[in-house]
Amino acid sequence: MPVTPRIAMIAPFIAPLLSDEPVPGGGGAERQMALIARGLAQRGWDVHVLLRDAPRGRPTPGLRTWVVPFRYLGGPKRHLLPDLLALRRTLRQVRPDIIGIRNGGPYITASLIAHRWITRTPFVVWLQSDHDILPGVFYPNERSFAQRLPARAYKFSLRFADLLIAQTERQWQIAARVGRDAILIRNIAGMPRSDARPSPAPTCPPGYVLWAGSLAPNKRPALLRAVARLAPELRFMAAANGTNAEALARFGAQFQGLPNVKFLGAVPPADMEAWFAGTGCLLNTSAEEGFPNTFLQAWQYGAPVVTAGVDPDGVITAHGLGLVSPVRDESEAEVRALAASLSPLLSDDALRESVAAKARQYIADHHSQDANLSALDRVLRQTIAARTNTRRSLRPQKGTEGTRSGFRRREREEPQRTARKHQEKPEIIPPTTPTRG
Repeated sequence: MPVTPRIAMIAPFIAPLLSDEPVPGGGGAERQMALIARGLAQRGWDVHVLLRDAPRGRPTPGLRTWVVPFRYLGGPKRHLLPDLLALRRTLRQVRPDIIGIRNGGPYITASLIAHRWITRTPFVVWLQSDHDILPGVFYPNERSFAQRLPARAYKFSLRFADLLIAQTERQWQIAARVGRDAILIRNIAGMPRSDARPSPAPTCPPGYVLWAGSLAPNKRPALLRAVARLAPELRFMAAANGTNAEALARFGAQFQGLPNVKFLGAVPPADMEAWFAGTGCLLNTSAEEGFPNTFLQAWQYGAPVVTAGVDPDGVITAHGLGLVSPVRDESEAEVRALAASLSPLLSDDALRESVAAKARQYIADHHSQDANLSALDRVLRQTIAARTNTRRSLRPQKGTEGTRSGFRRREREEPQRTARKHQEKPEIIPPTTPTRG
């Protein structure tokens, strides 16, 4: 294994998280990739980030960025093949020892499978959602066969990954049930760029309810309006994540006539820290999540979290980090119960201080950068070492030089992490606690 391992991290929309200027965009997946890239660079890795747009401002220390078109993401599919060929050309230039991707979809993952087959370069996938590995389970907007085909292809393509990394214990258990090996490395709390230059701090007094997220259907952003209408005594701040001006305008228009809601628009990642620092409570309306980064951002500042049902691994309930008020069918009774659960956390100083102490302790115990990045560093190096040993074993044996069948026989000894062919595997790290985390 090389003394300085080189990793290529594919994150098309990560640029706002690597910019030191306020730039809207980038979600939870990109935030984690930025934290991991910076953390690995600090641990001596040669980190290369492949993205769609170049970061603005000063370069991120320790990282090298490569601009790849990725025009088909959100654009015409006629760019799909040229974009994937450009990705392959860039990977050949980078010559990584391992490739990392999160939420890459079926096309990029298929390209990595081809690259792996040709160059023997292993690739690792961070699981984003339970849907990534649950067979036969799809999002509500994936109803027809055509809509479900990309999801089916992505689930299938994950079988060829050398390493799957789960962000929750539930994902780790699901992977085991469907016959896939995975390791549990929790999401990291922190700022992707500590030297980023945010906009001037907000002037709004503290104590508001903050809603922050994308406008994807599973986030149920429209539920915020229903909650705000039933809690006119509370102040709400809504910060969207996205760059689609038309969608942002539609979302902001629904709050007309609600004086207790202020729509902040698309807030750059560097600016969001001030809003999390000043909030009295974070409201999450999602129907389902992996492990929301907004939870970690709120808990870093001691803010409780109130959700409409999301409680990854039961940590909110188990550790007293907020309240869970399920909203399944969005009936008025359920929405009213969700709205009512906000007031105690905002008005009871003793309760809020208790939750704040528990939240900060939970972050330190489970989502620290040192512990999780050290575990990631170790398993990535193990995966590279396993693949390096495989490359050596693929040399032709006596009597089989130059024959395709000779290579094929040796390939069967390759230490893949699949049910069909594997002999030795990188270490499987169990959850840090047996049931909760």
